[in-house]
Amino acid sequence: MAKSTDVVVDVTLTNFVREFPYAMQTFAQDDAAPSTPVGSFKGRFKSLGEELMDVHVDDLAGERAPSNEIGHDVSETTYLCDEYRLRQLVTDKEQKAAPPGLDMMRQAAINVAWALKLRRELRVATLAAATSNDSTPANNWNAAAGTIVADCNAAITSFKALFAIAPNTMILGDNVADAIAGQADIISLLQTAAALQQPWNMMTLLSGQQLPSHMFGCKVSVPSIMHNTAKKGAARTLAKVWGDEVYFTYSSQSPQGMSWARTFESIRPLIVRWRSSDPEGWYIKAVNEYEIQEIHSNAIWKLIDVLS
Repeated sequence: MAKSTDVVVDVTLTNFVREFPYAMQTFAQDDAAPSTPVGSFKGRFKSLGEELMDVHVDDLAGERAPSNEIGHDVSETTYLCDEYRLRQLVTDKEQKAAPPGLDMMRQAAINVAWALKLRRELRVATLAAATSNDSTPANNWNAAAGTIVADCNAAITSFKALFAIAPNTMILGDNVADAIAGQADIISLLQTAAALQQPWNMMTLLSGQQLPSHMFGCKVSVPSIMHNTAKKGAARTLAKVWGDEVYFTYSSQSPQGMSWARTFESIRPLIVRWRSSDPEGWYIKAVNEYEIQEIHSNAIWKLIDVLS
């Protein structure tokens, strides 16, 4: 049994996993629900609202006349961070048997940190999927009759009618991105653009990962995260975290800015380790403390099941 005095934060492994590329960072959690560091696991957070766009006071000022005064409500949001943690045992025997160049401690740190990051992505995607602001495309996007541009423009128009501002983030899984990139008219546009820059890159534009970084005035976020939906021991069944939906959101990286959702994070992912005496080895644990909260429910629009 490990003693509390044996549990230490491993700064080296913590720094390692925070800088690990995680398969080119194909998560959408930071785009959809940006993280806001907070000093305590619970507290209150001031959030700017939609009233910033509602100014009905005359701004015309006469000579020597005082300025007309405006104001807006600043709502206070209560947050309560939960602690999430996972651990993995690395035995001394495994470390001795590891081939040269394979650091079992580092691999365990990656495993537990990755699992926490995946679970966090699932929470963001689940919150997004619960929105009631949605519409269904006229045609499936992987069909010849796909009306991608018209469907997106209609969604953006509906978004602006709700939130009085245009979305700035578009989230679509790599399966949806691949379907878009496979449409003949989209391929033609991409290849024409590529030919103007680097003609030899034309044939690389058949993957959703090659879509431009911005479309429809939005930053394009293409997560390629999958997860096993079966319980441990059962036959594995894989599913896309973001499914076949497309999301338009408004997200501000500023803690005080307007955002659809925000992650209040009191403890960034860190690695803790301690010795085990039976079996002999090291326990490697990843710890994260946060709450994901919807701030402006109208700052999101979902296109439902765009693929057949």
